[in-house]
Amino acid sequence: MSWTAIAKLAYRLAGSGGAWIDIGVQEVGSTAQRGWLAPGEPESNSGGINISRTQGGLTAGAAYEVGVFVRASASGPVSGWQGTMRAGHP
Repeated sequence: MSWTAIAKLAYRLAGSGGAWIDIGVQEVGSTAQRGWLAPGEPESNSGGINISRTQGGLTAGAAYEVGVFVRASASGPVSGWQGTMRAGHP
């Protein structure tokens, strides 16, 4: 059984509750796999995904929320996600 992570970044004005605005297009990660070594002993190989984006046109002094939206491809289950995110000013 195998699947991939599909992820995108989006932003909105902090506290607005408004719609999320995509930052670029979605990214498709490398394939993760799950098999069985023996009955009851799962074997897993983690996939990975890397997203690097720059967003222009933001208002100076305004606060923004940035969201990471991740889903699995239709071909497999989701066992869990973990990762880090860093945002900064160029």
